[in-house]
Amino acid sequence: MRPAIQLKLSSLLAVSLIVSSCTSGSASPPTTAVSSAGSSSAVESESGAAPTDTIASTQAISTSRPASQPTAEPSPTSLPVELPVFTGPPNPVSNEPISLASVAKLGVLAEYGLGTAPLGSGYGLQLSLDGQRLIVESTAGFAVLSPVDLTLQHFIAAPDLGARAVSRDGTQAANLADREGEEIVQLWDLVSGQSLGEHSLPRWPTQKDYVRVALLDISPDNSLLAAVYSDGVVSVIDLPDGNTVKVLAWYIDYTDTPMFVHFNLTGSMLYFIFLDVGYGDQGIQSRGIDTTSWTEESDFATKKGRGPSSYGVFSPTLSDTGFEFGYFPVTYYGGQPRWGIDVFDFTTLYERYFLEMPDYPSAVGISSDGRWLVSASSVTDKVEVREAEKNRPPLFTFPGHDNLVWGVAAAPDGQTFYSVGLDGMLRKWVAGSQTPAAERGGFLPTLDGITFASDSGRLRAAALTGSIFEIDALTGEMLRTFSDPREPRRYYWKVSSFHDFFPEFRRVASAEGDCTIVPGTGDAWLAQTCEYGFLPIRLWDTALGSVARTISDVSYTVQDKWGPRLTSSIGNGLMALSSDGQWMAATYYTPLGNNAIRIFETSSGRLMRTIASRRVDTIVFSPDGTRLATAGWEAKQPIRILDPQTGKVVKEIRLSQDSSLIEALVFTPDGSLLLALDSNAGTVEAYATTSWEVAHRLTIPAELNYGIEQMRVSPDGSLVALSDYNGAINFWAPGSDSLLSDLVQFPYPVRVREMAFSPDGRLLAVVGTDNRIRIIGVTP
Repeated sequence: MRPAIQLKLSSLLAVSLIVSSCTSGSASPPTTAVSSAGSSSAVESESGAAPTDTIASTQAISTSRPASQPTAEPSPTSLPVELPVFTGPPNPVSNEPISLASVAKLGVLAEYGLGTAPLGSGYGLQLSLDGQRLIVESTAGFAVLSPVDLTLQHFIAAPDLGARAVSRDGTQAANLADREGEEIVQLWDLVSGQSLGEHSLPRWPTQKDYVRVALLDISPDNSLLAAVYSDGVVSVIDLPDGNTVKVLAWYIDYTDTPMFVHFNLTGSMLYFIFLDVGYGDQGIQSRGIDTTSWTEESDFATKKGRGPSSYGVFSPTLSDTGFEFGYFPVTYYGGQPRWGIDVFDFTTLYERYFLEMPDYPSAVGISSDGRWLVSASSVTDKVEVREAEKNRPPLFTFPGHDNLVWGVAAAPDGQTFYSVGLDGMLRKWVAGSQTPAAERGGFLPTLDGITFASDSGRLRAAALTGSIFEIDALTGEMLRTFSDPREPRRYYWKVSSFHDFFPEFRRVASAEGDCTIVPGTGDAWLAQTCEYGFLPIRLWDTALGSVARTISDVSYTVQDKWGPRLTSSIGNGLMALSSDGQWMAATYYTPLGNNAIRIFETSSGRLMRTIASRRVDTIVFSPDGTRLATAGWEAKQPIRILDPQTGKVVKEIRLSQDSSLIEALVFTPDGSLLLALDSNAGTVEAYATTSWEVAHRLTIPAELNYGIEQMRVSPDGSLVALSDYNGAINFWAPGSDSLLSDLVQFPYPVRVREMAFSPDGRLLAVVGTDNRIRIIGVTP
């Protein structure tokens, strides 16, 4: 029988406080001359030669394998603080026995996080027509709150798979989901928070398998659901029985990107707006389809530069011409850039008027009676309220948020407004006051990096914005926010023009928001880097919650909004710390292809050595700090074992397959093994560090290998966690030839961004693409 991993119930979980006793010392620098500017004297060759609130989890599934917050103090502009250098293990492992429950299943002890939203997705806030519910659509699902005090009424876990919709009256929601490879639509009752079932979506017989649903909309009377596929096929089903009403394939040959699908106010027409690739300069087309005869009643195309953008809102009232119209953020580049909101007649896309603004609106909302238009500034993060049909300055302006706003809403009374931003806060505003009438946390910006503090009870999560959130691991309570006031958040979001007419916010950071953190020894500081983020590596003082030092290579920098004294590093995507915290290795790559690994002394921030390298996608120090292992995604790229003191290549490990893709490298805590996860081959190979030969090999069964890409090892080295694209966490004991019998399978596909074991080895924290944190109780 395969060994099992037992559940650690929260009622039995005793989180022991481990306070590291740390002593400062001095470091011996690597044997490389350093110039007065701190740069390396030579670049080495490829061969190495010198030149919130808790949300209880009711959906996470445990299973067996078949037999088959206070705000941190501002940081000073100058950084005179000297970092202490610590010796000894960074996170001592507790010897206290682990109490176990008498069940043989893994369990999710806690699950929290209300999600966030990518800009331009059409997500945001909506008030129900009866004024009883405030609905937030996010990457994690639907949060239904009281409009009065923002208390949570329901949270519906429905992760974003690319399409969702809320009914006009705010009573129902539809969400695209995956059921064993088949796309389905889940329906939810937002009043009760209960499921209304799910329906399959019809496809056109000749559609390709890779075509996916891109848009959803619910008719005003909640009787029909329209779905648009990425190739332009429009499918309509009856609610609630799910019967097919119509499948239209008229647009399959010339639809580039579906933009909007929308039932009109009476439900008599279904409008479909898309980017057109078949008619030259006719950039955007609008088609009006009669919902009784299913014939086209209107057909309109616009030239480039004249049309709605990637998101907007539709007026709940008719225009004076008898047609419904919408409000869309736009930007025009005709010599001098112009930002604002274009008001379009929805049937003809005729521009009724242009409301010019000093910067691009990051969010737009309209009250249910169509009278009040609310928007947010992408530069100041302020919330502005205007009369919808009057091209006039704002009536009210509210402070908004500490970072970009991604959703706004207005009540019909013209006095009450709502906003949610990348600072993680949902706020209620009342006319006449500049202070929020109510606020709620939990809508954290995209999380990626994650680590535990030394006591195992506090979790630290890095966000796309560069902030770090300290959270109670088992309750989800926000304890602190590490936020740098110099943080150039505007550098993360830029307004860009796509084909001259399709404005959008384009994030400079990578698609998953890759900001990682690594704990320094003794829990006294954290190191942070953001891939593509144009940020220097930052060392945070955890006691103060502020940046103590930045590290950057002057030869790989660009000037940005940090000012002349602080430069930013291009592509400082990955980093690793030696176990004693004395040395940092950082990867750099630029459009010029001059990739390199930099070795820094963390106590001084000095650049000690530069090692030329191919693109590196995983990097790790050995526990004793004498070896640095790297691997990349290029074909036939070997695993390289470097001596960080000299920069020389100690060993190149040739991979078994030309298609091998090393996703992760991890040393066991005793340094005896280097584990290499090959996601293409579906293997984990354990190399003995004395000979660099394969000591153990795990072959993951093909039916379980859904793109495994994350690997973490427990503090005592007895357990390895492996995550896959399909929302499963598998476990392996090094030395065995198979996975352990128990696993954690989430109820829907959630790609895992990051995992971390607690210092005592009892908890595994997991951050998924739905932007929720799950705490799994495990024991070796």
